[in-house]
Amino acid sequence: MQFGVADRVREFIEDAEAFARAAEGEFGEAVAKGVRILMRDAAEKAWNAVVQATNALILALAGKESMSRCERRAMLREL
Repeated sequence: MQFGVADRVREFIEDAEAFARAAEGEFGEAVAKGVRILMRDAAEKAWNAVVQATNALILALAGKESMSRCERRAMLREL
């Protein structure tokens, strides 16, 4: 199934929002329980939200998808 750029950007945004919601819920649970490993899991999900949002930004503005962290950083510098 082929996605257009707008569809792919929307998919990245939806994924970012889902990761952010999951991170927020897990962080609240981690704080309530006082469990550090759950805090790290929540932080990882929050970081994934940032990555997905960044992918959406790059695709929307540059028309390209980054394939790696290095490529993502280079594309952000270009923007």
